[in-house]
Amino acid sequence: MEDPKPPTDRKASPQKGIAGWPFKEFFSSIREGAVTLVLLVCLFSPSCIKQFLDQSGIDELTIFGVGVKRQKAEDELKKAQAETTQDVVSKADGPPVEATTQPVSPELKQAVVKAEQIAPDLLPGSGWVFLGQADASRTSWVAGSPTTIVKVPLDALLGQDVTVRDDVYLRADGNAGARAKSPITSVVTVGSRLRVVELDYSRARSGGFFVWAKVSVALRP
Repeated sequence: MEDPKPPTDRKASPQKGIAGWPFKEFFSSIREGAVTLVLLVCLFSPSCIKQFLDQSGIDELTIFGVGVKRQKAEDELKKAQAETTQDVVSKADGPPVEATTQPVSPELKQAVVKAEQIAPDLLPGSGWVFLGQADASRTSWVAGSPTTIVKVPLDALLGQDVTVRDDVYLRADGNAGARAKSPITSVVTVGSRLRVVELDYSRARSGGFFVWAKVSVALRP
């Protein structure tokens, strides 16, 4: 009488198809190869890569040294910069938007915060900010100014480090006396430290002058 054969453990060996082919591993390799092929085909078309990765839900891949998260942050920042500049500069014939109660663009602020977390080097380290309004002699602040920084005597601003007390736009270089028409590049948030390196003025219709400062960002909160 023959000894009974031990029961076969079906889980112990991988499932195989015809002629012992491991189809699961085979198709996995095919899929990986297809992804690689698509990326190679899109190598010279960044928009193609971006579309493929967006549709694939991939956001942490690094391809040839270019991080997907960084690229997304950069794209969102550029889009927010352009849209905010278009909106704000279209109103530049009146007082600077910074001189009103209108808050900074939430879309730009969000893009800036994201860039700070992922790739801080995307953000400009210097630019022009609005400070407030000076009297006709340009030696003293009018009542209620400065509005965007902790108060420092106007005649002592140059070379000083100042603290931002209200979110304010950072602008690119533009024409002297017309900073309200300069492109917007970033948002400097409450608590940031700025070093004042230059001052500029634009006449206010209500009297006196609006005060602008070229600054370097010494510290972000």
